[in-house]
Amino acid sequence: MQNRELKDGRLLYVGTGSRDKQKVMAVEESRDDGKTWDIEHEITLSPAMNDDLGYPASVQLDDGSILTVYYQIDKPGEKTCLMGTHWRLDK
Repeated sequence: MQNRELKDGRLLYVGTGSRDKQKVMAVEESRDDGKTWDIEHEITLSPAMNDDLGYPASVQLDDGSILTVYYQIDKPGEKTCLMGTHWRLDK
């Protein structure tokens, strides 16, 4: 789990969650300093093969996009690996 403040002051929560019995790397945002979180508009960064995923780290790049790196299994039978998602958060 990681909380990260964006350049515009919004906070991001990046961590693991469950969607329809599948684990995912997910993002939620707060516009009020973490008092409330917009779980209705949660973003799924990556579905996972099993529960072996986590330790996200995110950074906002100069162009406003976000890079999130985490570990999980990419294909059945493989060991965990580092993965990344380059994405943007709608305003």
